[in-house]
Amino acid sequence: MLSVGSRDGVRALSLHLAPYESGFVVFSNENLGTVPLVHSGDSPHSAAPHIPVTLTRMAFGDEATGPVRTGSWATDKAREFYSGVVRYEGTFTAPGGSTSGAVLTFGDGVPVAATPLKNGMRAWLDPPVREAAVVYVNGRRAGSVWCPPFDVSLDGLVRDGENALRIDVANLAVNAMAGRALPDYGILNQRYGVRFEPQDMDQIRSEPSGIMQPVYVTIRR
Repeated sequence: MLSVGSRDGVRALSLHLAPYESGFVVFSNENLGTVPLVHSGDSPHSAAPHIPVTLTRMAFGDEATGPVRTGSWATDKAREFYSGVVRYEGTFTAPGGSTSGAVLTFGDGVPVAATPLKNGMRAWLDPPVREAAVVYVNGRRAGSVWCPPFDVSLDGLVRDGENALRIDVANLAVNAMAGRALPDYGILNQRYGVRFEPQDMDQIRSEPSGIMQPVYVTIRR
């Protein structure tokens, strides 16, 4: 959240970024109006009421499951190597009055301790949705999310009272790879020689998948 205002006679610029979020700051000679100053460190949701979302159904393809719980579906042995899209369905109840400014929030994620890596890089944050999600409200597409901030605007889609919510979550292909036997390069090596060494193929594991934290809606009036 970016805002410009005046505090103690000094022009101030406040910038709120979620962990690992990036953005652009553009300065212009045009008068773009004024907005309230948000003090550094304030959360964009701090003053907004949290409306819990009740998730009631999950579907792996055409197969529906029982009660929904937040957390990784890969902890279920039957779903450990599932790679694809899972549909979550549920509802939330919006209070009467204006519902403009509604935002679906997956959460901020969980910081993890940095550890030395032999190869590659990673963000030291476990995101609240693994790995990408498309959100629908009352049958209409609201937007998608795959990186911070893990928020989707519902402006213009929410009505007073009960609202239907659908979230399609896709995980990584590595989960399917983790359930397969390692490739045998023996014949290739005999024919052409050893031209490369597979890197850490024996370390492939299924990754956490799904909605990891409770989901809620905020309405900023």
